[in-house]
Amino acid sequence: ILDNGSVSCWGRGADGQLGNGAISNQNSPTLTSSLGANRTAVARSSGGSHTCAILDNGSVSCWGHGTSGQLGNGAASNQNTPTLTSSLGTNRTAFALSSGFYHTCAILDNAAVFSSEGV
Repeated sequence: ILDNGSVSCWGRGADGQLGNGAISNQNSPTLTSSLGANRTAVARSSGGSHTCAILDNGSVSCWGHGTSGQLGNGAASNQNTPTLTSSLGTNRTAFALSSGFYHTCAILDNAAVFSSEGV
């Protein structure tokens, strides 16, 4: 996360995990695509081939390998650009994130845990 709240990634990009809209490797830092109008990242977590970020409004956006549901957007497909997760619950926001190989978990503002677990 850069000082202006944007996100820069590099390395293997075959599953879209760099979030820049491409599926190619990047040998140097490359900005991700937009996190949304006037949105910035305040925290991020990376799994096996996906990345998620908590945005400044407490929502979560993920990108990369998603065929096991680890992006939390209700689909089982890869996303090459940041994509908002499905609802974390009525009036709930994320406080912290942790990602594994095929899952992502968020601690919510009410101390509940939201899991986007793949198979």
